[in-house]
Amino acid sequence: MKFFSIILVIATGLLLIVSVPAFVHAADPTDFMDGLKQVKDVADQNELSGAKSSKEILQSIVAWLMSLLATIALISLLYGGYLYITSQGEENTVAKAKAILLYSTIGIIVIGLSAVIVNVVIDVATQ
Repeated sequence: MKFFSIILVIATGLLLIVSVPAFVHAADPTDFMDGLKQVKDVADQNELSGAKSSKEILQSIVAWLMSLLATIALISLLYGGYLYITSQGEENTVAKAKAILLYSTIGIIVIGLSAVIVNVVIDVATQ
């Protein structure tokens, strides 16, 4: 259970790392756009991106992080299912497995909603 609490904290931290800068800079769109242009310029100079705009670069970073978080959540969901199947009726193991399944499902829902929110913020900030 402690392991999954750590995973949840890491996932939340990564989500905040991705979304907070967008909220902070949303107050002044010119600073935000200048920052996006600088990221695009660095990526273009180093040939790191096939993306055509700063918006696409941001969206690809968000998509990559969401994929990573979804993979972690899916692995924990599978682990919870494995524990539930192999519990052999032991109440402690069944309770632990149900908690893991519940928290993993909640994590997947939060990851999905955060992807939508971050993409909406990116769309609004880059108009």
